[in-house]
Amino acid sequence: MKKLITILAMFFLMAGTAMAGSLCLEWDANTDPDLAGYKIFVRAEGNTYDYANPSWQGTDTTCSITLADGETFYVVGRAYDTEGLESEDSSELSWFHDFPWINTPPSTIDLRIIDCATLP
Repeated sequence: MKKLITILAMFFLMAGTAMAGSLCLEWDANTDPDLAGYKIFVRAEGNTYDYANPSWQGTDTTCSITLADGETFYVVGRAYDTEGLESEDSSELSWFHDFPWINTPPSTIDLRIIDCATLP
């Protein structure tokens, strides 16, 4: 009985970790001389982007964002300069994560999904 409880506990712990997936993105560097960084915005299907609260912000041209399984999300990126001015949205990427990982992004977008293991 103790072995069964241990096995069930391991199953539920493993199931809990499968409730989210990592969306990894990369993009070409912006060459503006006053570039300060990038912002990535994520919205769930049916919602709008909250441009006041990026899901990721930084100077790298790659990022990883953890999102819930079984839901469709949309992602855009923006560059911003030293004065805080932001570019227009990049092309919008849609992403759905299910277990096992199923993801077939369109090939004509600015953001690219990459293997998280390749991030520095």
